[in-house]
Amino acid sequence: MPMTREIDELKSVTGVMPTRWHWTDEEFCRMGDRGDFEGQNVILVDGDILQMPPANDPHDIVLGLIDYRLKSLFGSQFWVRVQMGLRTALDTNPVPDIAVVAGSPRDYVSGSVPTQLVIEVSDTSIRYDLGDKAFLYAVAGIKDYWVIDVNEQVVYQFRDPISDHTQQRGYRYDSMQRYTTEQFVSPLVAEESVIAVSELFP
Repeated sequence: MPMTREIDELKSVTGVMPTRWHWTDEEFCRMGDRGDFEGQNVILVDGDILQMPPANDPHDIVLGLIDYRLKSLFGSQFWVRVQMGLRTALDTNPVPDIAVVAGSPRDYVSGSVPTQLVIEVSDTSIRYDLGDKAFLYAVAGIKDYWVIDVNEQVVYQFRDPISDHTQQRGYRYDSMQRYTTEQFVSPLVAEESVIAVSELFP
């Protein structure tokens, strides 16, 4: 018996089939404000709420070192946002580990301030951050995206988002550089400033 007939027969017995709920970022944020995700590490991608691995001590230590270094580099001219929401589409909020925007929190009230740098600190989610997350940020037009590999102690820097119809999301980064602890990396928005990669790890 063809599978379609089996499904039709099942529907006649069980009634309405379950439907997939497509969440918006507004709904996602409202649930977060309500405490629905307390103790969970979740993001919103294409309307789906995804459960991410919980943060551990190595992740949090590296995140703290990066936060400290970026704030000393940028000063009061930029807002270094740590693990805050970042709407990249009406139904997508990847909640990056770090997002750097120009100005202060007051300038961000309108939500129109462009994001200058996005960083994901990665240990157990390295494949996702280098793959799907990179395509996600390329679609959003993020010009400077870094993945900090906690285990290998390297920084991957993605730049130059471009259209590419061969990719599932239609965009990708045209440039990717890998930096080790013997090297230096610079944010695109402040290329005259250099950061020793070794500073970002314990």
